[in-house]
Amino acid sequence: MKGQDVSSLVLGPPVSKGIQLSRYTSLGVGGIADLFFRPASTKELREDLLWLKSEGLPVRVLGGGSNVVCSDEGFRGGVISTLSLSRACHEGVKIRVYAGYSLAALVRKCCNFGLSGIEPLAGIPGTDGGAAAMNAGGKYGSIGPIIEEVKTITLEGEERVYHHTRERFSYRRGDFGGEIITEVLIGLKRSTPEKVQGEVRRILREKFAAQPLSARSAGCVFRNPSGDSAGRLIDACGLKGLAHGGMSISPVHANFIVNSAGGTSREFRELAGLARYQVKKSYGIDLEYEVRIF
Repeated sequence: MKGQDVSSLVLGPPVSKGIQLSRYTSLGVGGIADLFFRPASTKELREDLLWLKSEGLPVRVLGGGSNVVCSDEGFRGGVISTLSLSRACHEGVKIRVYAGYSLAALVRKCCNFGLSGIEPLAGIPGTDGGAAAMNAGGKYGSIGPIIEEVKTITLEGEERVYHHTRERFSYRRGDFGGEIITEVLIGLKRSTPEKVQGEVRRILREKFAAQPLSARSAGCVFRNPSGDSAGRLIDACGLKGLAHGGMSISPVHANFIVNSAGGTSREFRELAGLARYQVKKSYGIDLEYEVRIF
């Protein structure tokens, strides 16, 4: 990947050089990012963005790294991690969470407070900002319907607030025009810790039986086409369990590609491309990526 040589830059905000992106992704792939920022506040995030803009450097944002496939060649620019934007404020039946707050931690918090509505998100990795950006969810529901407010910042440093967000969410998409989500207000319903915990445990048992949750993966590779399942289609093509280098299509669920033996981003993309080709050839269906190719 070609780009500006950053080795001689006089750095402004707190920044690290030469960070291995594979350390920050659930799939465990990714080369070197020239510059790596980890702001602890929206103010710091804004400063980072403005500095990168002033230097004419490209920007990528990385949350929990659970829905991302980073290039083996790394990134010639600035990667901003939201992991230190990790706070949550309990406001009655509402919880305000910052972008880097763990989705799993939010589910646990709701269990403890007996707040219902979050149960469909049990077992989904990553951060709340990332979950909102892609309208994360499963067969029991998505995060979009329980979001009441979203705060964002543009790449130019302008902060924005969206109060009416329902129409911005569709299947595995949150439409915020490429802006970086910084905070989300979640609206829930009162229940009891026992009921919420019971439903979360039920969903987790089901997911652990049907998905390779303990393996290194980026989550579901493809969006489900209308009226069908990407996993079913890939399985029907006889690809479940197929290995390519260190990557393999999971024998548990064919819409997961797992890094079982030091696989690379290239191997992932080639295996995913094969699955897309075979499904198109056999069923005439173009599978769309759910993972983000970084």
